[in-house]
Order: sequence, then structure tokens, then C-alpha cells
Amino acid sequence: MTAVNPLLSLFKEQLEAECKTLSDHHGLTERGHSLLYWYFNRLHDFMDADVEEVFCDGGGDLGIDALWIDDDELVHFYQFKKPAEHRQGDPDWRRR
Repeated sequence: MTAVNPLLSLFKEQLEAECKTLSDHHGLTERGHSLLYWYFNRLHDFMDADVEEVFCDGGGDLGIDALWIDDDELVHFYQFKKPAEHRQGDPDWRRR
């Protein structure tokens, strides 16, 4: 059995706390929606209004949660999954 890196658990706890704050602030009810805000706020320095522009999750979206066209006109498609069970983020979680 592979030992779980304690930093992974710490990161997941911090991510969960930050996503909870984002959910509360924006009134989000879907777990993946808070991850979408976290991703674009933290990793792309998007303002909330910018996140709302790329957000496209809903009926008939073909599984796409966000669509962003960057400054070079490259189209980026995103699908966010945020499992309820923390250990599901570990690719080997079912084997343990």
C-alpha cells in the first residue's frame, strides 16, 4: 500500500475551506462550481466578473463547465469535478 503524502491531505483541506468560502460568497450549490471559481481566481487571476463570463455549466452544455478564449484566441474547454469524498482525488483510492 502506498503512503499518502500528508501535503496532499493538507492541500485538499485548504482547497475545501476556500471552496466553501467561495460557495457561501456566490451562493453556489454545486460542488464543482466553487472549484471553477477557485481555479480561475487563483490560477488565472480572474476577477469574479471574468469567471462569470467563462462559466457555462447547465443543461445542454455537452459537459462543458467553462469556456475561455485567451488573448491568442486559443479556445480552452474546462470540466470540473470535485468529489465529495476527499480520497477520491487519489487515483488509487479504490485499491486501498
